[in-house]
Amino acid sequence: MFLLCFGLPYFVAVPANSVRGEATLVSATPLAIEPSKTTRVVLSGTAFSTPLRVWTSCEAQVAVLSVEATQATLDITPAAGVSLGSVGLWVATAEGPTDALCMLVDELPSVVDNAANHQRDQAQTISPMCGVDGTSDGPLSDFYRFHAHAGQRIAFEVHAQRLGSNMDPVVRLLDTAGKPVLMIDDEEGCPDCRGL
Repeated sequence: MFLLCFGLPYFVAVPANSVRGEATLVSATPLAIEPSKTTRVVLSGTAFSTPLRVWTSCEAQVAVLSVEATQATLDITPAAGVSLGSVGLWVATAEGPTDALCMLVDELPSVVDNAANHQRDQAQTISPMCGVDGTSDGPLSDFYRFHAHAGQRIAFEVHAQRLGSNMDPVVRLLDTAGKPVLMIDDEEGCPDCRGL
């Protein structure tokens, strides 16, 4: 059993366009969507109103299910064959469009961070084959626990600044006794990190 300690931001702050009462798009939960699969996404922001129009930078079907002033619920289905990686999402009301929100198209299922995993003994159990959709809690670490077999290769990647966050993540891999096995900081050319 291993512990993985890191913070995933998946939170993008967007400047408020309050001068003209335009809508702002602050965050989405989850921020990762799977190709060819419908994902229910809840947008948070301000001044949402109907009709709410939605665009994505990848080919996708989008159904707007509900709209409230600070929240909108969508079903997003990226087309088969859509490239994995970052995509943009915009919404618009009669007052105009929002700035883009960066999301991620990922073939791994997404698990939501439980926000109660800031100590090693509170580590959230996850599968090694998943993406974790979480929000940075400032200086607090997030701990995740997963089982791995001897000789099994595990790869991980943190998307933070590539999704618009200011977070500079660090990943530490610990064994069951809490002894450090691996630490990964910035990757070349980007303050996000990845490891094998």
